[in-house]
Amino acid sequence: MAKNPTSPISCINHFISVELKNAKRYTAQKCRWALEAATEAIIRKGYDASPYRIDDETVKFLMHEHWKPLNSVTIKGYISYLNRYLRFYNNDTINNMKIVWPQDMRINVDWLTDEQDNILMTMPMLPLKKQLYIWNYVWAFEV
Repeated sequence: MAKNPTSPISCINHFISVELKNAKRYTAQKCRWALEAATEAIIRKGYDASPYRIDDETVKFLMHEHWKPLNSVTIKGYISYLNRYLRFYNNDTINNMKIVWPQDMRINVDWLTDEQDNILMTMPMLPLKKQLYIWNYVWAFEV
């Protein structure tokens, strides 16, 4: 392995071997897969895939185009891997972007309507029972 990695793949290999040397094998493999897939997408789009030169435009492409079909939790995980990788090469692009994530990332939740909420809140119940009722109602609609 070269002392100063230059290609995107050699940079990923160097990052994994140094930064994740004590990590579980599964974690290192998952990180490698995520970074290699992102690098491939970046190159296909025509952006520079060097960890030194990945900019906010490239990160926005990954988030809003390449990973768009995925749920927010998955995208957040991939961004976390990418951020750690970029910081390893002194690139603070993702930290400087100050990405804001949704408060509730569940995509299959059917929330109460305003009318249902008013009915529920005016029902004579103890607070704990009311909370359990709300929890069961929301839980029943998650898929």
